[in-house]
Amino acid sequence: MQHPYSILYLLTNPCPEGFDVIICRNVLKFFSPDKIAELQGRLAASLAKDGYLFVSNDDHTDDWERILQPAELGLVEVGRKSIYRKL
Repeated sequence: MQHPYSILYLLTNPCPEGFDVIICRNVLKFFSPDKIAELQGRLAASLAKDGYLFVSNDDHTDDWERILQPAELGLVEVGRKSIYRKL
């Protein structure tokens, strides 16, 4: 049995909410651009207000900017393009 929050379940299972920190490293690069957009929205929705989302440099592709602007997800960049804070 796979862990319920494995990469295969990120887009199919309900995501818990209210996280202060989400670390999503080396995950987004495995999805197509449309799935990346969907996953970005789900991750942002799972964050508590003032929560942080960390993605790895490998995951921070041009798709992150092209598909959705962080501001559309209620996120702001914090110092680097791989760290975001939910407003």
